[in-house]
Amino acid sequence: MKYQRTIITLKVILGVILALVVIFLIGAGTVGFLIRRDLSQEIFNTTRGTLPDKTPADMGLEYVDIEYDVGNGVKIRGWFIDAESKKCIIMAPGKGRTRTDFLYLAPFLHGEGYDLLLFDPRSTGESEGEKWGFGYFESRDILEGIEFAKRRYGDNRFGVLGVSTGASAALMAAIETTSISAIVADSPFASIKLAAESYGNYGTKPFFRLTFPLYMFGANRMVGVNVANKTDLRERVSCLEVPVLFIHGDADQIIDQINSKLLYEKKPGEKEIWITEGVGHGRSFVKYSEEYEKRVIEFFGKYL
Repeated sequence: MKYQRTIITLKVILGVILALVVIFLIGAGTVGFLIRRDLSQEIFNTTRGTLPDKTPADMGLEYVDIEYDVGNGVKIRGWFIDAESKKCIIMAPGKGRTRTDFLYLAPFLHGEGYDLLLFDPRSTGESEGEKWGFGYFESRDILEGIEFAKRRYGDNRFGVLGVSTGASAALMAAIETTSISAIVADSPFASIKLAAESYGNYGTKPFFRLTFPLYMFGANRMVGVNVANKTDLRERVSCLEVPVLFIHGDADQIIDQINSKLLYEKKPGEKEIWITEGVGHGRSFVKYSEEYEKRVIEFFGKYL
């Protein structure tokens, strides 16, 4: 009897272990599926195709269509607005945005005598490419845009005005080149994790903290680059000497203002920060257009 009870007990234990293993495998498979689904949505679901029926001509600005190569046969398309100043401002859009989203900023910058290069980041608008790169690919688009403007127009001084992911991409690009003299970073993220923690209050959810390393592992694999490290500016910004004006709304619920404050704190050298009251993500110009223009013009005038 004792032997039979032992056998039954062992069977029960083995049954429980097997059930737990099955539950674990199902759970892991479900988590893996959800992460892959979300990553595919982020990386591949971009706004390709025809641009809205707007051009710089609608703002009274003469322009030319441009195209430049960023490697692997990928072509970036955009506009160049020539002021013949040899000073060029690259305008870097956020995720899913295109050159048309910067048209509202073009007149006052061009009015100050700056050449302007507006582009569709790869995989958006009319540019080629299949993947969004969490800001990393966009930083390459900026760097190659600078080289294009040097060759084609002889520009020799460059600033970047970036919004959201475009702002972070500008910081990444400036870490790797001496060609950028000044950056206006409007609503950047300091790292993907810090940005995600504030979006939807994910930072307070244990499941997010548990699965985020898996998420970034999957992102690295799908993008083909260690974007977890390349896009983490929390420490990388400490070697950035380029003057930066950080702009961020205190009501930003997509990328919390803590991102700009952290970058401002850690960045050495010349820097400014403007936290705008009652403003959501990338909307500072909309609410404070006159002051926005004044601050940006003064900043680029001082360093560019």
